[in-house]
Amino acid sequence: MSETINKGYANPSKRVSYRQWENAIQGLEIIEYFECDKSRIEQGGYVKLHWKVNKSCKKLTLSFNGIILNDIKQSEYSVKVYTNTTFKLIAIGKNNKKVRKEVRIHAIPKPNIIEFKSEPQMIMGNEPVVISWKVENAQQINIDNGIGKVNLVGQQKIYTSDGVIYKITAIGEFSSVTKEIAIRIFPTPLIESMFVPMPDFESKISLDPVQISAPQIDVSISMPGFDMDIPDFNMDLPNYNFNLPDFNMTTPKFIEPSDELLKHIHPKVSIFNLAKIYEYIKFKTTRS
Repeated sequence: MSETINKGYANPSKRVSYRQWENAIQGLEIIEYFECDKSRIEQGGYVKLHWKVNKSCKKLTLSFNGIILNDIKQSEYSVKVYTNTTFKLIAIGKNNKKVRKEVRIHAIPKPNIIEFKSEPQMIMGNEPVVISWKVENAQQINIDNGIGKVNLVGQQKIYTSDGVIYKITAIGEFSSVTKEIAIRIFPTPLIESMFVPMPDFESKISLDPVQISAPQIDVSISMPGFDMDIPDFNMDLPNYNFNLPDFNMTTPKFIEPSDELLKHIHPKVSIFNLAKIYEYIKFKTTRS
């Protein structure tokens, strides 16, 4: 342009005419400015476009991502952006001269936690647990409870004796996202008391030291009384000499409870322990 002007002064036949000047100046000034409030935005966010055209503009068109807005009259436009987008503003002035300006917006993906899990999820206590994670579109990743900063993908083995909740935080350029997992401790069952129903024995068995008394044997013979008249026999009756047998009774031995017997005796005796004690006493008594 400057070269043409200089040549015009040197050669009047090549000077730029007034109309040429007017068309050149109007073409440059039809769109005074075209801008956006943000040049980078997170995917799914809104941007607002602003522009200003002069009075020489006869038609204004805005296009982006295959969308064309014709004959727009407003001076701003808001839209949600999901991908990198180039907005084009086209102004048509006098003599159908077109002027175009562009604004490019970069859409940044949101941070995403693809996976955050523990294996196993429930333990008996003080057992190893493997925590694994997979994250994308994050600038920084943190896991609490002493783990700290980690990479996008990884795993770590931990030991815990208490139930604990781990939280992972993925931080992006514009936002952050979190996720939690809980490691639970399986409660150990405690038996505070147990009731064992006892059968109703007709004879009671004492757990005191066993004492066996000498048996008493009654060898007397009672003859029935006969009410009858006995004839008087005159005869010599033989002299019968009856010798009674000598009963030699041995006093049973007293058995003191042995260690083997005592180990079968418990404060709470079930039917199974009573049976064992009875068999033991019977065995010892028989051998004695």
